[in-house]
Amino acid sequence: MESLYSRPYARLRYSEGPFLKEREHFLAHQLAQGHPPQVVRATASMLLRVIQFLELRTFREVSLEELGRAAERWIRDGTAHGYQGIGPKSEERFIRIGRQWLGFHKMLVVLISVFWFGPASEVNFGPPGSS
Repeated sequence: MESLYSRPYARLRYSEGPFLKEREHFLAHQLAQGHPPQVVRATASMLLRVIQFLELRTFREVSLEELGRAAERWIRDGTAHGYQGIGPKSEERFIRIGRQWLGFHKMLVVLISVFWFGPASEVNFGPPGSS
């Protein structure tokens, strides 16, 4: 994966970043799916920001809500956008890449709401078959 980068400082930042194995596995999958190297390189850079703003110290499950809050912090941080700055789809891109990476590793928690319109006595939150 280091071959994605031609500049030594970029290779170093990539290789010394957290969760290298998890990032490389995902990026190799992206390349195998036919994503152009320049897109995978941009994804690799964004993954470092996703990890930074999620404040991941261990590889753990992350909810969509937490990912959204991290994206908001990233948008507000004036030092985190490099030479390109913030675009109209920056936050969406941060969330999309975070969702793809975490989902790929089955570490994305999606909370759903269930609405029940029957009697409360019929609600059973236990294991199937329990009453």
